[in-house]
Amino acid sequence: MRRLRLYLYITSFLLLAGCGRAREHEGEVIYNARETHPPANGIQTPAPTPYASPDPTDPPALIDPSPTPSPTDSNEPVDTPPPLVSPSPPPSDGGSAVPHPDTPQTWNISPRTGGIPPIGSQTGGYLRPFSSFYRGGETAHIYLTFELSYEAGYTEGVLDVLSERNVVAAFFLTLPYIENNGDLVLRMIAEGHVVGILSHQVMTDIGADEISEMILLTSRYFSEHFGRPIDPFLRPLGGAFSEHTLVLTRHYGFFTVFWSAERHDDFHPGMILSHKAFDPQSVNTVSQIIDDMASAGFVFVSLYQLI
Repeated sequence: MRRLRLYLYITSFLLLAGCGRAREHEGEVIYNARETHPPANGIQTPAPTPYASPDPTDPPALIDPSPTPSPTDSNEPVDTPPPLVSPSPPPSDGGSAVPHPDTPQTWNISPRTGGIPPIGSQTGGYLRPFSSFYRGGETAHIYLTFELSYEAGYTEGVLDVLSERNVVAAFFLTLPYIENNGDLVLRMIAEGHVVGILSHQVMTDIGADEISEMILLTSRYFSEHFGRPIDPFLRPLGGAFSEHTLVLTRHYGFFTVFWSAERHDDFHPGMILSHKAFDPQSVNTVSQIIDDMASAGFVFVSLYQLI
């Protein structure tokens, strides 16, 4: 009896152990089948990636804090004109109403007698934010200026008078004049006169690209042929301007210079006198201007006194 019970116990144990191995083997087969045979649609499903919480000590994405350099940060000439955004000038204090930035204007003056400065088409307060001016303040100074777009044969005589009287003046010259009259330009420089740019086109009739080209070409030609920069003063041909032309001129480092008198008998403190040496009387006229201003107690000074 004992042997029978022992036999039954051993048999039961062997049967249970065999079923366990069979189940384990069956599980391995099913597992291997899932790995070696892709699903029927051909799309493999990747194993899930365990979620990892972000580390609060991880640095943020690096952003370059350095701003893109502006063209005007460089000392090199800038060939690309800036966006034409005008500053907001102060309210007019006697001249015309503040115009739209695109509005073409023509500089003109209304003379007054008794040594009272004229009324300009815009005021000094309006022009100042644009680095522009038309007179030099309440001083006994005279600023004698000339505009030359071509040579009529009288400039040498004018320079002789200025040299004899020890008077400094400013000559606004177009690029064609500079190219064709190098000897006279050299003399102007040697005798201490200011040499600035006179636009050879009406600035309100041309675009920003043409204005930029005119300023840059004139400046480069002058530097290359005379060994020094042209003086930073510009006069628009015919006094034609707009806020945009003033902004563009200022962008290239130039001051726009208008005038407060075209006749020397309209003299007043801080007068900027505009004269054109195009006629045979030019030499005598300049001599008379110097005599009259000196007798009235005025002194001729350089435009550099204004900046």
